[in-house]
Amino acid sequence: MASEALEAELRQQLEETRAALAELADQDASPEIIHLRRELEAVAEDVEAALLQLAKDILLRRLDAAAAKTDATLRPGNRALFRHTDGRIHLGLVESGAGADGLIEVSFCHPCMPCQLQPLRLAATCLTAVAPAALAPPTAAGASVLVAPQPGCRLWSRGRIEAGASASGPGAVLVRAASSSDVTSDDSKEEGTGEGPVPVTNPLGLASWEAHTRGVAGRLMVAMGYGGAGLGKQGQGQTQPLQTVVLTQGAGLGVAAPARKRRSGRQARRAKAAAAAAARHEDAAAARHQVEMETGSVGLFAVLNSVLGGPAGDQVGGRGSDAQGREHGSHPAPTEDGARARAGTSPSAGPGLHAGEAARARRRAQAARLAALDSAEARVRGLEAAAARNARDPVMGPRARAALAEARQKLDEGRVAAARRSASAAAADSLHRDWAKF
Repeated sequence: MASEALEAELRQQLEETRAALAELADQDASPEIIHLRRELEAVAEDVEAALLQLAKDILLRRLDAAAAKTDATLRPGNRALFRHTDGRIHLGLVESGAGADGLIEVSFCHPCMPCQLQPLRLAATCLTAVAPAALAPPTAAGASVLVAPQPGCRLWSRGRIEAGASASGPGAVLVRAASSSDVTSDDSKEEGTGEGPVPVTNPLGLASWEAHTRGVAGRLMVAMGYGGAGLGKQGQGQTQPLQTVVLTQGAGLGVAAPARKRRSGRQARRAKAAAAAAARHEDAAAARHQVEMETGSVGLFAVLNSVLGGPAGDQVGGRGSDAQGREHGSHPAPTEDGARARAGTSPSAGPGLHAGEAARARRRAQAARLAALDSAEARVRGLEAAAARNARDPVMGPRARAALAEARQKLDEGRVAAARRSASAAAADSLHRDWAKF
């Protein structure tokens, strides 16, 4: 009653505050009016928060009262009904009250399967207390009953009353076979129609260790057919885990990536070498074909004609001088007759395709020799100046003199080699003139 009076008072105060705000809304916006309006809005917010808190307290007290009433009816030793994971409603015996986790321990009154011999821990909302008067067994003929187990057995059997009990004697009960001991008449009808047991739609009835079975997501999963780990009529979820297949990146279901054979670079190197050899053979064939086209002959006669003064006769001097130059480590020096042959003025050596190339090679070799001699002479001059500067230095003086002697020796060797190559080039030019005259 006190809470109801307080709630009525707060509602009246909220209505008065809202009426005052409505009156101030029609007046002019002056600083005093604006300040007063803000104070009234703050008062209205405080009153609304107080009303909300009061309503919450009233609701919590009602829930506590309902829970206390439920706990009173589910005391240890009382009977309660609950729905098991097989979809059937069973009768259980409350073993202990709610613990720290809020769960009540319940055992099956009539266990029919081995998995029902162990007690369960269920929430109070999953249990429904029943009165002892409602637990009277049926006596009519044809009704399904549970038969007490035989000595040495803890499992109950399902049967059907054939003859009802009367004052003259007891009734007769037909016990079903063990293979169908867990199937009732209702279940046989469901199997005939293709339907199964009543589906589980309440996630609170699932295993307590599954945290995902609580809330909206758990109810959706149960509605879609998820049974949870360790669930099922025979507890098969504990021994039949889910089979998973690890897929490769970018592959979908049923797609297996083909196995790739890793290869080294040996095959690539072989292919590159084969391509280079084929290119060399093609170049050699093209050169032979060019000589044949220039001389007008085929095979060995084309080579002889080119050597003895054909359109490419200047190759005699070029090839001979190149061979001699390679023997001495350099190319031959150009001569006057060679210059006339390259220019196309020699009477015996007509203009050919290879004459220009040979001339450019001889010029490059001569320029390289001159540049090497100039570099050697410049090094000798620099070392002479360094030796003169460090003549009195006990450390740098000997080193400079030794380097100078080595540089002078290399310069002398280079001059001798250049003279020898010039002589070889002159001999080659003379041989070329003799062949041309012949």
